Amino acid sequence: MKQTAEEQIKELKQQLAMANEKIAQLTAIIKLQKNQIFGKKTEVMEPVVDGQQSLFSEQEMDQLQDPDISVTEVTEKKIKQVVRHRKAKQSGQRTTFLDGLPQVEEVIP
Repeated sequence: MKQTAEEQIKELKQQLAMANEKIAQLTAIIKLQKNQIFGKKTEVMEPVVDGQQSLFSEQEMDQLQDPDISVTEVTEKKIKQVVRHRKAKQSGQRTTFLDGLPQVEEVIP
């Protein structure tokens, strides 16, 4: 069963089309995965589940949402620290100090 050149070309074109379709599917999956991992995320506060206690009582929640309460903004001052540059030590001070000490030779058996 020898195939003619035209049949082979047709079969190869079908394989190429299937491969291109598969590549398109895989790139779409990769794009979706990248978006899920590295995309924008929002934190949504879910309502409290029945039987679970809330961190805040209903009264505190109402106070937080009350528009009559003024909100004060706290601004922090940036303090610029000045680095103290120390003077370099003069060389030779150690040798002058050691020269003034008595030298004792001891033999350790």
